[in-house]
Amino acid sequence: NSAFGAKPGLGQMVQLHYGMFNPWEFSYTPKNDLTAFFETRFTNSFNTQNSAADIELLFLAAYQDTFPSTPIFIGEFHATQPARDQAGDILQILDIARASSLFLGVSFFEYQVRYDKGGHEMDYGIFGLGNYSLEQFDYFGSIFDVWCLQPITNAASSTSLPDSVALAFGGESVDAAMLCLADPSKVPLTAEGLGLILAQSDAAHTAVFVTRVVQQSGGSITDSQGLLNFSASVTTFDYLLAYLEADLSWVTWDALVACMANRLSFEGAVGLAVEKACDATWFNCSNVPPECSADAWDFADYVLSVHYNEKGGPALSNCYFDGAATLTRVDEGSSQG
Repeated sequence: NSAFGAKPGLGQMVQLHYGMFNPWEFSYTPKNDLTAFFETRFTNSFNTQNSAADIELLFLAAYQDTFPSTPIFIGEFHATQPARDQAGDILQILDIARASSLFLGVSFFEYQVRYDKGGHEMDYGIFGLGNYSLEQFDYFGSIFDVWCLQPITNAASSTSLPDSVALAFGGESVDAAMLCLADPSKVPLTAEGLGLILAQSDAAHTAVFVTRVVQQSGGSITDSQGLLNFSASVTTFDYLLAYLEADLSWVTWDALVACMANRLSFEGAVGLAVEKACDATWFNCSNVPPECSADAWDFADYVLSVHYNEKGGPALSNCYFDGAATLTRVDEGSSQG
């Protein structure tokens, strides 16, 4: 609509309004009353890279004259060029919304940096991805990492973008130091995983890691204080493994254990573990008894137990498979392995 050439977006809204009030001119017969819908339920919206200071003169004043009873909101609001104080910009646009009977507010754009798009499309996320994987997930047979988040900052803001948004909307800021902090209950049971926990200088966190290693190896913690005292002395992964071979007063070991699929894992990871176990053992995995292959989990339990019975040795070497397998207590007479 050329009448609104200097007012971006407004011409399209007027054209849509006209079409909804006059559908027959476009060879369309609506099933419902579009006029009543527009007048009672419809809300316009637009996205913008303009700053709050531009909105009233560039668009809002003309919009309110053209649509005096139709509310509107900004679906994507984030002015990135040139860099500016984002908290101040959001506060200003929210003040404009409060002063208007039609302007409902804004949704700040956007949550995470779009690495897949590249270029200037990466300028908008308030969080980027860190270098610590919080978890993995199976997506149609492929395994992907869930990376921790890191707040994005810009040179013109005194606070990070998440803090700016929280400040403007009256919310609570996130503790950035905790976002990529390694979780002792989830890190891999490896030297690298232990290193992430030791860097936190917290014996209680180390104790969580040690407990997982003990459980992975078929043991149970019987004295929590003994565990904590030992954890405070742990300096390396080799040190930890060497001590677990000793007669520790705070651990009991269960002889009735078998290597089985970890039910806290997911089928994709367990499937990869089974493939590795089948390649590394004498056993022909096509010969798993039918009663032990009712589903993927039972099949994995059988293969992994056979593999561990053959290999033996430390569970972290031959019954771990990046967390897809674990030593588990079994009843006497069990057919596993």
